[in-house]
Amino acid sequence: MRKIQISSKYPQFDTRGERVLFIAASKQHCEVYKVGKGNITKTYEFHVEKPTHLERDSQFGNRGVGVGSASIQDMRDDEIKRLFERELKKIVKELSQKYNPTQIYLYATPKTVSTVKGALPKDWQVAIKKTIRGNFTNEHPFVLLDKLIAAS
Repeated sequence: MRKIQISSKYPQFDTRGERVLFIAASKQHCEVYKVGKGNITKTYEFHVEKPTHLERDSQFGNRGVGVGSASIQDMRDDEIKRLFERELKKIVKELSQKYNPTQIYLYATPKTVSTVKGALPKDWQVAIKKTIRGNFTNEHPFVLLDKLIAAS
């Protein structure tokens, strides 16, 4: 993908042996950036579509109490979360074969933080240096750097 040179007003992440990842995630969207040597490169991106087989006005919709009372929205959210985790694990597996990060900065919505951390292997979870809550998907990488500086 496209490599962007980091402006000199930001940290350059150019220390020898330092392998840095930024992960920006929301409920259905995720972007992964490699950061280092004065550059930031988006290496992976995915979007999980809403499942179409769970329609709001299905036969289970809006029952009172009892069997089948689980909300369709809850079922849809669980399905999205499952698909998101599966896609993220696939990307992490592929990326870890050639790149093992020493530092990870996680940018995620409050409801997504635990999902993302749960999809990461233990050594990646330990490498998380900072978690910044909010929806930063589809933002320019310099916005991520601004948020990192503001949180420091």
